[in-house]
Amino acid sequence: MQEDRKDNQEESHFEDLLRSILNGDSIRDFFVRNLKIFMIICLLVFAYIGNRYACEDVMNRVNKTQKQIKEVKYEILCTATELVQLSRQSNIRASLKEKDINLDISTTPPIKIESD
Repeated sequence: MQEDRKDNQEESHFEDLLRSILNGDSIRDFFVRNLKIFMIICLLVFAYIGNRYACEDVMNRVNKTQKQIKEVKYEILCTATELVQLSRQSNIRASLKEKDINLDISTTPPIKIESD
């Protein structure tokens, strides 16, 4: 008789457990008990995602700025090279001949004028 009672209790307990799982009672109770933890986890996940996007945005801006810096350095180098080439004495002579300007190159060195 006691064995029948134990069997009935075990079956009853199993049926109750199965009913609570299928009805969603146990899952609902689990979420209600751990609601604060789930909210904190969700908040941390959103903060992590937002931080990741912010970091990607900063990295994209840094890369874009570095590319612009390289382009400006190249432009400065090209401009300086052109200036040196144009300021050479032979290029100045050729430029003056093209424009029909008659200037002679001085053969005497410059002198320093001292004031009293």
